[in-house]
Amino acid sequence: MAKTTIEKIELKKIEMEQLQNEMKRLTQQHKAEERKARTNRLCKRHGLFESMLEGTIALTEDNFKLFLEKTVANDFGRRTLANLKAEQDRRIAADNADTQAIAGDAINTRAAETGSDGNAPGPANAANPASAGGARAGGKPQEAQKATV
Repeated sequence: MAKTTIEKIELKKIEMEQLQNEMKRLTQQHKAEERKARTNRLCKRHGLFESMLEGTIALTEDNFKLFLEKTVANDFGRRTLANLKAEQDRRIAADNADTQAIAGDAINTRAAETGSDGNAPGPANAANPASAGGARAGGKPQEAQKATV
């Protein structure tokens, strides 16, 4: 049964409303997950702090704030935090570079195992005589080609 244009418009309005409701639900779910993660992080960090400095447990909120201002929230604390963050960023960048290098090596290994034409295993195969002896179709050894790329 063919639907009229008006019926199609009404169906699209209903679909739009359903999608908006789903988007609202997903947004609320995401906010709840963020709150839960923040609460978990705060509890873990404060618990670690209290286990390292048990004397802070008995402090009032004002005294605890004063303690933090004098010991952590100062120039030394800010420099230490900046250094730790910079070191963490360097490690993340190095890990990302390692991951990319490993992925590149896996691709190169796969190409070497299947041959440059992808037909037969091994670096030298009958279908591609140029691959014999570690040379490629261009006649250069693989190491020399990598260096020129």
